[in-house]
Amino acid sequence: MATQTQQLLSSQVFTNAAVTANGEYDLANVNINNTNKLPNCRIIIEYENLIPNVALPGSFFISAILEGQRADGKYYPIAYQFEPFRRMSDGSQRIILVGPQIQSGQGIDDIIYPADKVEARVSKEQGNTAANMRLHLKLIETGFGMIDSFQSVKISAYMELFD
Repeated sequence: MATQTQQLLSSQVFTNAAVTANGEYDLANVNINNTNKLPNCRIIIEYENLIPNVALPGSFFISAILEGQRADGKYYPIAYQFEPFRRMSDGSQRIILVGPQIQSGQGIDDIIYPADKVEARVSKEQGNTAANMRLHLKLIETGFGMIDSFQSVKISAYMELFD
């Protein structure tokens, strides 16, 4: 079984320095090179130290998208993190699984409960990987300036391609 692993982000802290108003802001675009054209992909995204860590969804959320690159250089979505990350109590991990053998419409959102709390949410998508991909993390700010507006978060991301 051929595999390729890559650490995409290593405890990188993102702050609100570039957030100037309501809207969408790129946190990171991390390139993934799939030269062996392995058909399956697993990405684990870990969120830590979210400030503020409000009990209810605040005025922002973080979205992760696995994108493929066309020959013309433009990107298209392959798979989305099932649910945007809003608060730590929703689980600190988001897992994106993509592969041609995933049954369409099954296991779209698997929630992992190691105890009484949500640990991770898993999004499974039937599809194909691309030779050139990227993990696109973006912040959507909907209430800039409010007390619960985004301040910072630490993100780690790991990727595995396999056949």
